[in-house]
Amino acid sequence: MLTPRQYGVADLATLRPEEIARALGLSEKTVRNYLDDVYDVLHLKDHDRELQGFRREALITLAVLLHRLRNGQGS
Repeated sequence: MLTPRQYGVADLATLRPEEIARALGLSEKTVRNYLDDVYDVLHLKDHDRELQGFRREALITLAVLLHRLRNGQGS
């Protein structure tokens, strides 16, 4: 299950980690750790290098929605 902070980072996952860090007031290292955790929870492999542009955004959005549905959180 994703934490509220992980959802916040996942919602911005189409941005570069340094942009997410700036937007959320976190260090880039912290953002990268959150992203790794999100990708692990959502069972996404080879995340940063393989997922780019629209494909990355669509896959993350779909994975977050499926995760919410599986955990009874709706949309």
